[in-house]
Amino acid sequence: MTQLYLSEVDRPVLGPHRVDGKWRVRIAAGFEAEEVSLLRFKAPGSCDHDDPIRLDCEGQLIPGVNCFAAEVPQARTGDEYGLRVRGPFAPDLGFRYDECKLLSDPAALLGSAHFVEHDALYSVEKQTGVRNFADSMPFASRTVFYDGNDDGKFDWEDDAPVVPDPGDMVIYEGHARSVTIKVSADLLNAKPGTYAAIGSDWFLDYLCRLGVNTLELYCVQYRPMPKGGYWGYDPLLPGAVALHYGTNPLDPLATGREFKAMVKKLHRRGIRVVLDLVFNHTCEGDHRGPTLSLKGLYNKAYRLCGQNGALNFYWNGSGCGNALDFEEPFVQQLYQQALVSWRRVWHIDGVRFDLGGIQHGGRGGYYDENPFGRRMKAHPVIAAMEPHIYEPWIGNGNNLYQVPPRPGRAVWHAEGRDAFRLFARGDHGSLGKMIAVLTGSRLFFPPAECGDYPAVAYITSHDGFNFAQRLLHNHKSNDDGHDNELSWDCGNDPALRWRIYKMSMALLLFSPLPMIRAGDEVLYYPGNADNNPYDQGDEVNGVDLLHSCGAAYEYCRGILALRRRHPTLGRMFFDTPPYGCYTSCGCPMGNTTWNTAKIMETSLLLPGSGAKIPQRGESADLLLMINGYHEGSCTMQVPHPARGTRWVRVLQTDLDEPFAEHALEKQEMSLPYRSAALLVAR
Repeated sequence: MTQLYLSEVDRPVLGPHRVDGKWRVRIAAGFEAEEVSLLRFKAPGSCDHDDPIRLDCEGQLIPGVNCFAAEVPQARTGDEYGLRVRGPFAPDLGFRYDECKLLSDPAALLGSAHFVEHDALYSVEKQTGVRNFADSMPFASRTVFYDGNDDGKFDWEDDAPVVPDPGDMVIYEGHARSVTIKVSADLLNAKPGTYAAIGSDWFLDYLCRLGVNTLELYCVQYRPMPKGGYWGYDPLLPGAVALHYGTNPLDPLATGREFKAMVKKLHRRGIRVVLDLVFNHTCEGDHRGPTLSLKGLYNKAYRLCGQNGALNFYWNGSGCGNALDFEEPFVQQLYQQALVSWRRVWHIDGVRFDLGGIQHGGRGGYYDENPFGRRMKAHPVIAAMEPHIYEPWIGNGNNLYQVPPRPGRAVWHAEGRDAFRLFARGDHGSLGKMIAVLTGSRLFFPPAECGDYPAVAYITSHDGFNFAQRLLHNHKSNDDGHDNELSWDCGNDPALRWRIYKMSMALLLFSPLPMIRAGDEVLYYPGNADNNPYDQGDEVNGVDLLHSCGAAYEYCRGILALRRRHPTLGRMFFDTPPYGCYTSCGCPMGNTTWNTAKIMETSLLLPGSGAKIPQRGESADLLLMINGYHEGSCTMQVPHPARGTRWVRVLQTDLDEPFAEHALEKQEMSLPYRSAALLVAR
C-alpha cells in the first residue's frame, strides 16, 4: 500500500483511509456543526444508500474546527459516498450549514462522475435570493472510497521522480486534452484528448525529439462534470484527479490508474511531470454559488467579507467568486495533505501554483513567513517537489504581482515576459530587461532577495495570444481577457514574421528556465484573435501538432540541441562580473545604456567553467549576439576569445541554414536586422 503519511506532521489524516483493512473517514467541520453524517451509495449515480452513519466528534484535532470520524464497515474501494451536515444557516455570521445539500469530502483522492447542474444545488435560489430547501442528493457530485492503493490492479514497479539539473529544465506547458485532441487515434493508439494519449509512444516521441524534459499540465484537479469550462480552473477537490481526461470518464478508479500509467510512462522517458494546481479558490463561487463541499462544512475556509461586520459575502481575490483563507489552520492542513498526495499517490514531480500569491497572502497582503509557507518548507515530501513555480498574483487590486523568488521557488514574471514581447516588436528600451531574463533575472530581483532559481522565462502561456497570434494580430477580438498583449502583425509580411519568430525563440530557449506553450513550436494558429478561450471547445483550444509548421518544430529542436551541447546556457545566474554586455563598437554597456537609449543591439559574453558536463559537453565561453533593429545590419566587434581558442558561429537565426558552423577569421561580424547569433570559443 502507498505510504502517504510519513510522520506526525501529516496528522490528523483527513478523508477516507484504511485502518487494519477497514475503511474509516475523518471530516473537519466548524464548531457550530451539530451533526455530521455519511451516506454510502449502493451503486454509482444511484440515490439508494445505506442507513446514514453518524460521525463521532473527536474534538479540536485541528485548531479552529472539530474533527468527526467513523468506520464505514460496508465500504469497498470505489464506492461513492457523500456527507450531510446539520448546523445554522446564518450567512451574516459566516455560517452556511445546509442539511438539505449533499457534500463532497474535500480531502478525497477521487470524485464521482455523477453530477447534474440543478437549482437544488443552491442553498439560496439564484433568482429570488429566497432560502432553498430542495434536496441536492440526486444531482450533487459524490466522493469515492480510495486511498491510492489499487488493490493489485496497478504497479508502479521501479518508478522514481525525475529530477533534472535545474539548468537543464525546459518546460512544455499544455492542456491535458488540447495537446492531443487533434492527433488521430491511429497514431496515438489511444483515444485523443486523454491521459492515455499523453502517455502514448507517439506523443512521448514528439516531446523527446523536440528536446523538452518537463511537461506542465493544466488543469487536472477534480471538478464536477461538466463544470469549470474547457480549461478547468474551477476545481472542487484539491488532491483528486479530473475524470474528464480518462478514456472512460465514468469510471473513477480506471481513470486514476490511467493517470498513473501516463505519469509512469513520462518518467520512463525522462520527462518531469509538473501540475498547474489551483489552491486559491474552488468552484463553489460566491454567495450566489452552489453548496457542494466547503461551504457546508466550514464556510470560513473562504475569506469572507461584508458591510458593518457582516460575513455574508466572499472576498473575490481570485476573480472566480471566492478565495481560500490560508490563515485558517484547517485550510493549511487540507491543502498540505493534497500536496503530499500529489507526490506520494500520483507521483507528480513538481507543481505550479495558479494565482499563487493568495496562498501566501494574509488579510494585509503578501508576506513571506506565512503559516502555509512555513509548512511547505518544513515538509520533506513537499520540499522534494522544488522548484515550486508561482503565478505571483496576490489579487488585492493594487500591486498584483507581488510574490518574489525565494529559495525553492521560481515565479512567472510578467515584466520579463513583456521584455521579450517588446523586443520582438522592436520597442526601444526593452533590451536591458530582456538581458536580465537571459542572465537569471537578478535585475528584477536583487541577489539578497532572490532564491536559488531564476524567474521562468516565457513569451506566451495559456493566458493570452499564442505565438502565431502574436505575429498576426495587433489587437484581440474578444471583449474579455487582458489588453496587454504587446503584439504586432509584422506589417502582414510573412518573411518578417518567420525572422522574428526564429530570433525570439532562440533567445527564449537560451534563457536559464524557459517555458514553451504547446503549439508554439509548430506556430499553430487557432484561426482567430481570441486571447481568452477558457470556455470554448476543441476547435479553438485544441492544438494541431501535425498540420502546422514543421519547419518551426525542426528549428526549435535544433535550438534545444544547441542548449544541451553547451551547458553554459544552462547556468542559472550570470553575475556582474563575470558576464559582460557590449555595444556593436565593443563598448561595455550598463543599465543606463540598456534602458534609456535607443540601442537594440548587443554582444553578451557568457563565460563557461571549462569543465566537462556529463552527457552534455564542455562548458565553453559563449558569445550571444543580438540585433533587434527594424532594418539594416550591424557590424559587431567581437571580444578576443580565451587563449588558444577562436570563435565559431554555431547559430545565426536569419540564415536559411541557421545551424551551419563558421569559424570567424577576424574580430568582427556583420549581423542583419531582427536576428541573433551564438558563437562558441573552441
